[in-house]
Amino acid sequence: ERIKIQNVPVVLTLPSKKVIAVLLRAYGAYGALHPTHLEPATAALASKGVVIAVAGVRGGGELGSSWREDGRGALKKNNSAIDVMNVAKGLLSEKKFPQIVAWGRSAGGLSIGGAVHRAPELFSAVLLDVPFLDPLGTLADETLPLTVNEWEEFGNPRYNFNEIKAYSPTSQVAHGERYPPMLLRPALRDARTG
Repeated sequence: ERIKIQNVPVVLTLPSKKVIAVLLRAYGAYGALHPTHLEPATAALASKGVVIAVAGVRGGGELGSSWREDGRGALKKNNSAIDVMNVAKGLLSEKKFPQIVAWGRSAGGLSIGGAVHRAPELFSAVLLDVPFLDPLGTLADETLPLTVNEWEEFGNPRYNFNEIKAYSPTSQVAHGERYPPMLLRPALRDARTG
């Protein structure tokens, strides 16, 4: 089922059983289209009552080049996380969706991580695979293999320090804030996902 929540395209795979949760996935970078097909792991979840929701947030290519540009660069990267947050709010407003587990991978970690820091109460749990969570630290290190190429997508801290800090999940961790349970699965020695 294809829906829109606050202009964000969302593809829902509804289970045949009673809904127990929503697995919300997002990416939102490089103009990439987030895959909406079911993988073995997500198909197994759907068979147990989990709705699979794939949000085509800004920064991705789901709605063309202007959609990509509206979630790209230091000044607009925040929009990807805002879209995730708005989709989560919209899904929860439907009484048929009891709880949301968010899942992001690589640059999707930035979108999901940013949404969790803005509104942790929306999420029951979070799973992040090789997440890009420290753009400020990663983008400042010109010796890393992809850093210079990433400045166009995420900003250059030399010129956009405050803007990057404002969207960086690791820079926004609040002392005393109650966050949902999280499973972070980084890659060993992967300098590309700071």
